[in-house]
Amino acid sequence: DETFTRLLASSNNTAEAELYQLGVDVLIELHRIEATGVMPSGLKDYDDDKLLDEALLLVDWNWSAVFGGDAPGDVRDAYRNAWLSVFVQLRSQPPTLVLRDFHVDNLMILDGRQGVARCGLLDFQDAVSGPGAYDLMSLLEDARRDLRGGLAAHLLDHYRSAFPGIDWVEFQTSYRVLAAQRHCKVIGIFSRLAERDDKYDYLVHIPRVWALLDRACRHPMLAPLK
Repeated sequence: DETFTRLLASSNNTAEAELYQLGVDVLIELHRIEATGVMPSGLKDYDDDKLLDEALLLVDWNWSAVFGGDAPGDVRDAYRNAWLSVFVQLRSQPPTLVLRDFHVDNLMILDGRQGVARCGLLDFQDAVSGPGAYDLMSLLEDARRDLRGGLAAHLLDHYRSAFPGIDWVEFQTSYRVLAAQRHCKVIGIFSRLAERDDKYDYLVHIPRVWALLDRACRHPMLAPLK
C-alpha cells in the first residue's frame, strides 16, 4: 500500500526529495538500456495522431464546459494546426519505452529491495514507444501536487548529469512540448470527468495545470500554441 502519494502525505520535505529522486533514477536506468531491450514487439508509437487526439480533449471538453457549446470549427482547426507545427520537434529524441502515467500515484516503495528495484511501478498498460522526456515531465509536473521550490530543477540536473552526451537544448524543447501536450490533455480529461461523468473532485486541480501549461508555452517553440 506504500505509494509515493501516501508516503508524501505522511512525511516531510526530506522524504519528498528522496522519493522523487528514486523515481528519476528509475527513468535513468530505463533510458540507459537500448530501446530493443526495453520495448516489447508490437508496442505502439506515440505518433502525431495519438498526441493530437489527446491534446484535442482541451477544446472538445473544456471549451464546452466554459462557453456552453462546441468550439467553432476555425478555432479547433487553428488549435490542431498549432500542435502539428510543433510535434516535429519530438522526433529529435531517440524513442524509448514511455510508461505514460509515471507519477507519484503510480510509484510504490517495495520493502526488501535495493536501488531502483525498491520502486514498484503501477498503471503502465498504456505504454508506448516515444520520447524519454515524457515520463520525466509527467513525474515533475504533477497535475495533483506542487513540488517544493527548486526540487524539479534539481532533479532535471540530476537526470542530465546521467547522460553527458545528450543535446540538452533539444531535450528541454521536447520536454516543454510534451508538458504542454499533457497539460492540455489533463485539463480536457478533468473537464470531461465533470461534464460527462459528474465527477467534480478533479476540478480543484485545473488552476495548477493551467499554470503549468502557461509556463510550458513560454518556450519559443510553442509560440503557435500560445
